[in-house]
Amino acid sequence: MSSEQWSSVRDSLTSPDPTTTNSSLWSRDAVVALIQWVPSLTKTPMPAALRRALEGGDGGGGGGGGAVGRARLRELEPDAELSRLAQWSDLVVFDYLTGNHDRVSYLQDGARRERRPAVLRETVHNLGLSEETGSLWMIDNESAFLDGYSLMYDGGGEADTFRGFHRAMLETMCVFR
Repeated sequence: MSSEQWSSVRDSLTSPDPTTTNSSLWSRDAVVALIQWVPSLTKTPMPAALRRALEGGDGGGGGGGGAVGRARLRELEPDAELSRLAQWSDLVVFDYLTGNHDRVSYLQDGARRERRPAVLRETVHNLGLSEETGSLWMIDNESAFLDGYSLMYDGGGEADTFRGFHRAMLETMCVFR
């Protein structure tokens, strides 16, 4: 916050305002995050074709039930559903590369722990669908990189579990951009 570019904002956050009882003053050297606001985002579930393929295995989302094959692809509406599945391939690869365990793996873990495959039908945590463009927005990725890598690669049963979730998603997805 020491940059002059943010001086008007900095001053309002670091100087007491006599008209309020706001006591949450920031240090001038505070590290802050600027996050883009995306209007008209709505929560969204996993595409049905992907979910059905994933459920086809052990029912808990941990083992994978076979790829979304040609027969399933023929059932999809060419524009909206197939486009959404292609966007989901980006999400699957992104979450795998970054070690993100707080989106789809979160659902898979819930389905496994509760022994209730219907959990996979719920809306996906940290994922938004733009009502204006139909684009997926992968938001709030703090459970990736260092945190995700330590969870997935520091050994132990939980590491094997989350690596298995990512493996199942990669083996289930067959449409990549």
